[in-house]
Amino acid sequence: MKRSIRRGICTAALIALAALPAAGNGEAGWQQTVKYGKVTQETWMESDGTVLAGPEGYATVTYSYDKSDTTERYYDEQGNPYRMNGGYYGRIVGRDSKKQITGITYLDANGQRTMNDWGYARIRMDYTSFGEVKFLMYYGDNRAPVIVPSLGYAGIRTEFRGKTMTRRTFLDTKEEPIDGAAGYAAQVQRINRKNQVLGVSFEHADGSPATCADGWSYCEKTLDDSGREISTKYYTADGRLTDRGAGYAWEEIQYVGKNETLTTRYNLEGQKIETEGGYTTLRREWKDGLVVRESYLNAEGQPVLNRDGVGAIRYSYDAEGRVVEAVAEHGL
Repeated sequence: MKRSIRRGICTAALIALAALPAAGNGEAGWQQTVKYGKVTQETWMESDGTVLAGPEGYATVTYSYDKSDTTERYYDEQGNPYRMNGGYYGRIVGRDSKKQITGITYLDANGQRTMNDWGYARIRMDYTSFGEVKFLMYYGDNRAPVIVPSLGYAGIRTEFRGKTMTRRTFLDTKEEPIDGAAGYAAQVQRINRKNQVLGVSFEHADGSPATCADGWSYCEKTLDDSGREISTKYYTADGRLTDRGAGYAWEEIQYVGKNETLTTRYNLEGQKIETEGGYTTLRREWKDGLVVRESYLNAEGQPVLNRDGVGAIRYSYDAEGRVVEAVAEHGL
């Protein structure tokens, strides 16, 4: 869905050219028709003009514009309405002054509002001043809110303090909390005065503790005096520490000076454990926010080789911060 929107709507907004020729050398490509500076049609065809089905199945998409709305209609090689994956033949996409999508309405072969295969006819989105979705609702073809079967809810309300999310609630058709398909009605983030997250918890619609898909009900984060995360511990709904099936209960980060961290895993009894890599503590050296060297320590804090016989790995980066080289050191 997003790829089609980007190709269709964003292209219409940004390209103000005459109709583009199809790709050369016998290759198929999108040929665009532009009127008054806006793309009104795209057709997938070979350089000889033969119309073909495009990558998403349809051969032609047309665009029409009405204020902030763009209507897309899809057609096959013969010019007949084309049924998209999802059960619709067109869409009306609304945007606000910031070009944020505020709504999508799905259309049938005749251009009328219709229910798609996912169980709704329209989705509406409202945003905060800083561009985050604060309210989302799904609607049926009768324009009333509808619970999407695969999701188990009709909408989402998200609350913020500053720019930090404090609560995300799944809603029924009356905008009341409902336990969705994930098994809970709300995700709550506890934050400090600096809007740093100190914990996350899940609740049922009645406010009782719920369990997320990862097998925990709430977590607690410990920060140092500089606001850096030291550890995150996870608990079940009845308050028991859990390893979430990960094989360890929590990781603890020790900050050594400004450019070094030591990360150690602990079990449910609070004892250090050896990782699958054959070491207890991962030592990282940093420069400009990037890891430049990793090495390994045992439970006593002594350097060791990992299970591959490597004592350390050095990393090099390009100007974009992407790793371009990783060199293994086989000695200690």
